[in-house]
Amino acid sequence: PVRVGVPGPAGVAVLARYAAMCGVNASASIWSKYGISIGKLFGTAGPDRFVDRLVSGLTEAHGAVGLHIFPFGGVAQSVEWVEQYRARI
Repeated sequence: PVRVGVPGPAGVAVLARYAAMCGVNASASIWSKYGISIGKLFGTAGPDRFVDRLVSGLTEAHGAVGLHIFPFGGVAQSVEWVEQYRARI
């Protein structure tokens, strides 16, 4: 089985802070590529688009694939996101 790690929903500023702590520096061009402006730093980002793309590309040949959610925005917020995502599919 394969587990794919994804950040749970969290504030964009929180995610940027974790990235910096891990040595990943995002330039302004990368932020703009993903449509993140300074104003959006106060919003929340979730893994919806990433998970949707991951799921759409999987086939039976990939075997069992699960997610490991990193609860950067908090455990309760991550659990709520999982429940909402499951209800959607």
